[in-house]
Parts: sequence; structure tokens; C-alpha cells
Amino acid sequence: MKEYFKKTIIVYFLIQPLILAQIFSTLPFITLSGNNYNIDVINAGSFQTNANTNYICWVNQEDTSYSIYVKKISNGLSDNVLVYTSNNEIVRPKIAFLSNVSSENLRIIWQMKTKNHWQIFMRELIIDTLTIVKTISDTLSDNVAPTISSWHIAWINNGNILYQDLDSLNAKPKILDSVNCSNPELSKYDSPDGFTIVYEEGSENEKQIYSTRYAYARFTAYWFFDTLSRGGNNLKPHFSIDGRTISYETFINGIWKAVNESFARPDTSENELYNCQNPDGFYYPVLTKQTNYYTPSFMVYDSDSLIGNKEIILKPTMYYVDSTINISHANGNDYEPHIAFY
Repeated sequence: MKEYFKKTIIVYFLIQPLILAQIFSTLPFITLSGNNYNIDVINAGSFQTNANTNYICWVNQEDTSYSIYVKKISNGLSDNVLVYTSNNEIVRPKIAFLSNVSSENLRIIWQMKTKNHWQIFMRELIIDTLTIVKTISDTLSDNVAPTISSWHIAWINNGNILYQDLDSLNAKPKILDSVNCSNPELSKYDSPDGFTIVYEEGSENEKQIYSTRYAYARFTAYWFFDTLSRGGNNLKPHFSIDGRTISYETFINGIWKAVNESFARPDTSENELYNCQNPDGFYYPVLTKQTNYYTPSFMVYDSDSLIGNKEIILKPTMYYVDSTINISHANGNDYEPHIAFY
């Protein structure tokens, strides 16, 4: 079930070299009327220049019109850039930098429902100029869930994960996995010769989270497979904005918990009486201390610990201390936090 009435918060971590503290502030960066949802965030951390350049893309729905927008959200807010608009339903826009060439060149993909089936489209934004719209896939399957990185694209077709090189879109897509797969996500930072993808696999209510890494070197293809989750039902795998951690939610004893995988070590929220969902992890460049404990790793998630008022919670990981901070403190429900560095 899709939830349109959501308030999405981008959490900025302001890094000051001499002050080892986090500073939290809220900023209304989407003020369009209608419903704004399905936000994706990209950071130029892999570039030597403009390393703190952040962009977001999202869907705006007003009456029967659906539109995709892109916005720069670092060093001040840019104007909204209209990427595409249609009277057909649009969901799941994703954004990536164009082949690691420049932090000003972007690719945006999305899925759109046409009559009784979903299509996947892509458009590039090259220094403020939009290119023509390309059709990537036309499928009868539901929940195609497209995902994109600088060099690759992947999506779901009848439970199979298909992927393609972005410089070979005329070639036939390849199958990566084929057993009840769903919700794939590519790491934003890849290369022409390799990528990493996480995804769900399994029957309904018994899904596990898998990670697959592909590398091509010395005329040989290498595949590395890993199971991240540990039983139960696990959903929504997600790479952190810097690609260092993987987060997902897991259903344990009737409660949803947030999990963050950092350096092959899982850290799970300690909630027992309420739900923690939609986690996003990040690696903070400054070590943070409480008594004798230090950590560079955190995650944020939404929590329904306050009845009727879902809030955004920050939790240190790799910490061995149950310490959390409510960082939204807003009336009404707050959902699906995303991380960006400023």
C-alpha cells in the first residue's frame, strides 16, 4: 500500500573540526502543493571536487498529475527542476551521477504505469539541460523497482533481477538472480567493471537480504554472494549515501527492528514494545564519544514509540550502548529519513 501523505526529512550533519558534536536543524526544502513522496538522495563524495554536493529527486502528485523533480540541496537550495510530468502514475524515481564524469551531470530513472503495465524510463540532466526521455523496459510485471548507479541499472521482472550496463542499453538485459527477488538497490558508487547490489529474496513474510558484488578483472568475471539477514522477514535493503553501510528492517517477535550492517557487523535497534522502520545508515567522519565508548557509525529510522506521533530517531552503532536521540520533535508523523552530508 502506498502512503502519499508523508513528511520526509533530510538530516544534515554539520561537521565542525573543533567541536565534536552533532547539530540538528530542520529546513522545509519541498514546498510544492500536493503530495511529495519517494525521495532519493545522491552525494558527490566520490569526486575530488564538489564532494559535498547533494541532490534529491522525488515525485509530486497533484490531482491526477504526476511529476518528477530534481533539486540541489547543498550550499543553499536550488530551484526545482521539472524532469518529467504525466497523467499516468509515477513511482520510485532514482538518481545517480553520470558515469562519474561530473557532479553536475545526472541520470534519473522512474517507473510509470501505462494502461495495465509498468514501464521504466530514464532522462539525463547535463549541466541544466534535459536530454530526450529513453525507454529502458516495458514489462507486464508489477513492482519493477528500478535502481541505478553511475554505470549500471537493474530492475525486477517476474521475480528476476535484470541488469544492464548503461553504455550498452541496446544489449539484452542479463539475469542476476531469479528466485522471488524484490526491491533491489545498487550502490551509487561503482565502475564500468563492477557493481554491488542488495535485494530481498524469498517467499512472502520470509524474505532475506542478499548482497551480490560483481567485478571484472584480467578478462575474468568474479561474483561474490553474501546473505546479510538471519532468518525471519526482512525488507527494504538500502545503501548509505557514502556506500559504506547497508541497512534494512527485520520482523522479530511481532516487532519491526532497524538493522545497520557496518564493516560486516550488524547492529540492531533494541526496541521491544514499538516499531523501528525505514533505517538509513551513515559513517560519520568524526569519532563520537560517550564515557569510554567511541564510534564513527550511526543510523536513523522512524519509530512509533510515541502513540500517534511517529518520530525520527538517531542511534549510534558499533557502540555497545543503548543510546538514542529524537531528532525530529515535530507534531504529526515523520517517515523515512534520508541522510545527506553538508
